Amino acid sequence: MKQKALLIIGAGPFSDRSIIWAKECGFVAIVVDKNDQASSLKFADVHIRCNGTNIRYIINWMKKNQNYAIVRAFGGNDFAVPTVFAINDYLAKKKRSHKHYQKLIDKVFIKRKLLRAGIPTPTYSLVETKTQAKQVVEKFGYPVIVKPNNLSGSVGVVKVSSVKDWNLIDFDRYPQSKWLLEPYVNGSHHDVNGLVIEARFYPCGISDRFFSTTQTDFVDKSARLPICGISPTTVTTQVQAKMYKILSAAAKVLEFNQTPIKGDFILNKKTEPVLIEITPRFHGEIESAYILPDSTGINPIYAHHAYFFGISNWQSYLNPKKTPSICAWRALLPNPKKKSILPTMINQLAKKNGIIKIIARSASRVRLYENNSEIPAFIVISVLKRTDVKKLFLEIEKMEVDSK
Repeated sequence: MKQKALLIIGAGPFSDRSIIWAKECGFVAIVVDKNDQASSLKFADVHIRCNGTNIRYIINWMKKNQNYAIVRAFGGNDFAVPTVFAINDYLAKKKRSHKHYQKLIDKVFIKRKLLRAGIPTPTYSLVETKTQAKQVVEKFGYPVIVKPNNLSGSVGVVKVSSVKDWNLIDFDRYPQSKWLLEPYVNGSHHDVNGLVIEARFYPCGISDRFFSTTQTDFVDKSARLPICGISPTTVTTQVQAKMYKILSAAAKVLEFNQTPIKGDFILNKKTEPVLIEITPRFHGEIESAYILPDSTGINPIYAHHAYFFGISNWQSYLNPKKTPSICAWRALLPNPKKKSILPTMINQLAKKNGIIKIIARSASRVRLYENNSEIPAFIVISVLKRTDVKKLFLEIEKMEVDSK
C-alpha cells in the first residue's frame, strides 16, 4: 500500500513547521521549491525542483512518480494558491481553465462578488492611468488606497491623502497591472483565519497587525508595510464573532470549500469589521505556524494536515489553550545602505529573553524599503506581557534609528 503524501509549495524559512507537522501526521512530505538551498528543504522527504507556479511541471512529475499516494496540496503564499487549487482539482479528477485559478487571487473579481452579496467591503474603481485615478478620487474623496490589481502582499500599495501624494505613485512601474482604488478605512488591522471543511467554517485564530507610517525610518513614504503582528488579539469576543461570520459568509459567496481562508479586516471607528481582502489560504506562515499556535494554542496548519490525513480528532488542534501567552513578530528595518548594521542587530537581539526565531534573508539592495520582499530580517518573540513586547519593539526601533 502506498504511503500518503502531502505536496507542499515552498520551503522558505517559516515553512519548516508545516513540513514537520505534515510528517508528524503521517504524510510523506513532498516539497516544491526552485531553490536547492531553501532553508526548510532539510525537513522534506522528497524535493521537486521547480517554480511553485509551474503547474504543468508539477502535475507531470506526479504522473511519472507513482511511489506515493498524494492526497492534497498545500501552500502558504498567494503565488501558491492557483497551483494548490489546480493540483487538488487534478487529484479530484476535475478540469478547469487557467483563468479559473487566476480568479482566486483576482482582487477585482473577488471584490465585485462580495459587494453584490452585501459583504461589508470598501467599494472600488479600476483604472489604468493617473488621470483616471484622479477623476475617481473626486467621487471617493481623500484619502484613498491605490494598489496594483494583480500583485500580492504590500507590493505597490500606496495611501494617497492629498493631491501632492500622487507624485508617490509610478503608474508605469507595473505595466501589466491595472490599479484598484478604494476609499481608505481608518481603524485597527486584524488578520483572521478560517478553515472550510465539508462546507462548514471553522474559526482558526485572529491576530492584530500594525503598519509602517510616514514617520517610519527607512521605509518609503509612499509604502504601507505590515511591520509587526501580535497575538492574541485585543478585540472583544463579540467583535471576533462578527469577523468570523463575515469571513464565513464571504467564503460561501466565493464557493471556497475544503480550503484554508484568510481575511484582512479593519475595525473602523464604529468598531464594525470591514473585510479588505480574502484569499483561500492561511495568513503567512510566520503567523499561522508560529504566532497563533505559540500564543493561543490554535494550530490551523496542523488541523488542516490532520484532517486530510484522516486523523479523527483533527478539530482538537483548533481548541485554544486556557491561558494564552503573548507572541509577536516584527520586521527588522535598519538602514539598508549599511550592510554591517543588520548582523550587529541580530547578535544583540539573540541575547534577549523570549526570542523564538530570527530569520535573516538575502534581499535586494534598496534606497528605502517599499514592500515585504525587501525586508531583510524578521524576529519572532514569546513573552509574558504586552508591555514586554512594547519594550522590545522600542529597543529595536532605537537600533534602527541609530543606524542612520
